[in-house]
Amino acid sequence: MKNTARTVLALTVACFIMLGYCLFNLKHLARNIGYDEVYYFFWVDNWDNYQVYYPHHLLFVPTSVLFQKSFTELTGIENTAFIQRFKNILFISVGLGLFFLIFYAHSRRFWLSLTIALLIGISGSLWYDAHHHETSALPGVLINFNILFLLFYRKFPHPVLFIIPFSLVNAFAILLHQVYLLSIIPVFLIFFFAKPQKDTKYSPLKNLSRSFLYLFLVLCMVGGTYYYIGFVKLNLRLEDNPRGTQTYMSLPIKGNFIKYFYLIKAHNKWGEENPSMLKQGINGYVSSFMTTFRTKHVNPKDFFNDSHFPSNIALLAIGAFLSGFILFFIPVFRRYGMLYPGLLLMQVIGSMFIFWWEPWYIEHWIYITILTWMLVFMVCNTLIDNIKQNVPRIAVYVFLCLSLWSVGFVLYHENFNHTILAQKKLFLPASARSKFWKEDYKMDAVYKKPL
Repeated sequence: MKNTARTVLALTVACFIMLGYCLFNLKHLARNIGYDEVYYFFWVDNWDNYQVYYPHHLLFVPTSVLFQKSFTELTGIENTAFIQRFKNILFISVGLGLFFLIFYAHSRRFWLSLTIALLIGISGSLWYDAHHHETSALPGVLINFNILFLLFYRKFPHPVLFIIPFSLVNAFAILLHQVYLLSIIPVFLIFFFAKPQKDTKYSPLKNLSRSFLYLFLVLCMVGGTYYYIGFVKLNLRLEDNPRGTQTYMSLPIKGNFIKYFYLIKAHNKWGEENPSMLKQGINGYVSSFMTTFRTKHVNPKDFFNDSHFPSNIALLAIGAFLSGFILFFIPVFRRYGMLYPGLLLMQVIGSMFIFWWEPWYIEHWIYITILTWMLVFMVCNTLIDNIKQNVPRIAVYVFLCLSLWSVGFVLYHENFNHTILAQKKLFLPASARSKFWKEDYKMDAVYKKPL
């Protein structure tokens, strides 16, 4: 009976998180439209005559069109900007509630699960993407939701039945955003080194077969989809073929599948080297937690100079968390096995790519932001598990609570005042009570231009 009551309470809290986060973001929406959003909205509106399969997020536009049509049929609302932004808000809100449920199902620690879920929700990259129609919000939440299930892999009675749906969700996240191809190597290694409880001993051949099953399913689904869209739908070939063309923004490209797959590289926009890369990388990563770190454009040479005290607190806190991942490596490894170093590797690979790619862009960090908080959860859960005596346990609880809640207070204060309220002051707000955005937009004139 006690367990039933705890389960009902957890489900109730998850529903409040989903509903509350969704309504909160709807209330504080601003009407400004980012430059990239203009293209996405145009592609959605003109899908019937102008089908765009953007290769770096192949299924993003088609799924947006599907949501748009379904939502319009259900509600009668036709405004593209509102519907697409609502889609992001809805998906992130549901994901946040599910994160809480998975944390709780694994740890049975209500306060820790709720704290980490809320810290994810008030981090800069989540609030930023919840307010925009950006390509990383859906796959970033989806792939981390999928990764969280790895917490249960070793106890799952049938590893193959676990790997099959896991692989399909992983592949779908990659089709929503190509950058998540970087998750394949860490996950492959996790399946190879992890020992499910059903195995009496570690078997390299058996684990290798499971890893290759994962790899096979992901590559087949991703490769098959790219092949179908590239060669069948768009009539592309490996050699240049004028009959098969694909449009990049408003620029026609001859039908070369390789150029299509590496579309941004074909336009000389794939990564760059510049003298301020370290500054941009630090600002990008830390601002994914606290957006004012980015708006201040903090220079590494100017750290701790009292120019912006909350930014220094955020830098110290994030530095402490990152140090803690190494400091407590051994006890967390004993608790979680190869899952822990696998997720650390995933974070390193993803961060290195973003650092090279577009380190200043908060959107790209959403995946790493959630992953960082997942690692914090694993460390905190391990520390509590390893404390046996009641007095030290209470001391650890108090320390963790004060640390996490202090960071949460700074994040909420800075992000709410300098991101959400700042946008509302600059641009006409678009709350849920504003008749679904019937008025003009900030970039309405741009949006109406043919692209």
